[in-house]
Amino acid sequence: MATDKHIVLVPMIMWGHTRPMCTFAARIVKLRPAMLVTMFVSEGFYERAKAEIALEFQSGQEHLQSRITLIRLTRATSPWDSATYEADFLDTWASFSGGQPLCGYDANGNSRQVDPSEKDRFSAAVIDIFAIGAFDTFRKIKESTGLKVYSWFPAALTCMFKWFGTDIIPTVREYASRTGVSFDVAAHEALVVPKGELVESPCLPKMYDYEYHPQAAFTSVEFTGHTVVHVNRVLRETDGLVTIDAADYITPRTSEAVRTWFGERPVYFAGPLVSPVRASPDAFAKPEAASIKRFLDDRMASHGAKSVMLISFGSMFWPTNAAKVGAVLNVLMEKNVPFILSRPTSAAQIPEDVTTKLAECENVYIANWVPQQLVLSHPDGASPTQV
Repeated sequence: MATDKHIVLVPMIMWGHTRPMCTFAARIVKLRPAMLVTMFVSEGFYERAKAEIALEFQSGQEHLQSRITLIRLTRATSPWDSATYEADFLDTWASFSGGQPLCGYDANGNSRQVDPSEKDRFSAAVIDIFAIGAFDTFRKIKESTGLKVYSWFPAALTCMFKWFGTDIIPTVREYASRTGVSFDVAAHEALVVPKGELVESPCLPKMYDYEYHPQAAFTSVEFTGHTVVHVNRVLRETDGLVTIDAADYITPRTSEAVRTWFGERPVYFAGPLVSPVRASPDAFAKPEAASIKRFLDDRMASHGAKSVMLISFGSMFWPTNAAKVGAVLNVLMEKNVPFILSRPTSAAQIPEDVTTKLAECENVYIANWVPQQLVLSHPDGASPTQV
């Protein structure tokens, strides 16, 4: 079978951005078996990414799964460390452009190299909206090769106009010059810090700016200035948008507003990018998944079906008020409600006294990573509720 296209995928170092792209990669090769996909992932997400991709394939489809190559980027460990992650990608890509192969693994786990000659066969790249440096790199390639560069929007499109619909960089530069603060601080002040102003959006009713993020700011000053304020330019320059939203899930007003904003450039509604729910024996074979299955089996026996709660705030948006988190967890323990708590980041702060209680409570399971779809498809009947 001749290979007709080779697509490059670059998510950001955020699991909420990477996970749906894994499903997207699998869907590409299932729909177009002649395609090859090369996807960059952070070292910390490699095993998770491989597991997510595997959920899309059934026995006998290993040949399709092998058409996805995962290239590990090893230097960054934090979702907020976008600068290091991108520098790692840019160095890896520069080496590839200079004639060195990309060394990685196919999605089956076998060693795989992408030969430098393959670069000339790349037909498209799908780049995370936050991967500014990667986007600019592929835009330069586009000028000489005609490669299409699309932007990956792994969030609800209703938020696009509030955060990325306007170029605020001139305003940020003027504010920084006038006040003497750094560009990053000025960007954070302009975009993230609420001012009690009404925000108009073609997708949502009028709301005050603080209603978009009622908790304390969820993004760092450096990340805002280095990344977030540059997304508008990316969206203006991209060849099209790929979103995890589904056109049937959002309002026609939102769909129309986004398509109007992009003009003649395509907007692809690729969602919902959720793997099929399956609970095969192999799904719980990995040690962390097997341990969670034992917990679910035990709670099934002691508390009955659908008795376990799954608490997962993600890797970036953990509540900033640790006391409130502790209060909720205390109540669940007092009420004898079994729960699984995903605690994937150092930002996931819990009061020390509550942490001690959690360690002593047999109805609590805490992990740095929880395979949520496996939990939700637990074969013995437990159906946890995601919070």
